[in-house]
Amino acid sequence: MLGLRTDFGSLSFAVRWHGYRPALLWDITTDEPVMLRCGGLDSSWSTTDPKGETLLSGSEHELPASPTEGASFL
Repeated sequence: MLGLRTDFGSLSFAVRWHGYRPALLWDITTDEPVMLRCGGLDSSWSTTDPKGETLLSGSEHELPASPTEGASFL
């Protein structure tokens, strides 16, 4: 998981791919509720949960298929 400093606390997250659907894992250390969004992958998703995981919506028409093993995301 990647850790980032934010104005609200430390945010760690990771993204895994299940075909064209991204799975998001997150953990934010904060003293106050923070709304998290992932607009680039699923504009309808948001949460105030400080920690969790979710399988974001996706469409084979909106998101490219995950790369094959050994291939690049670029």
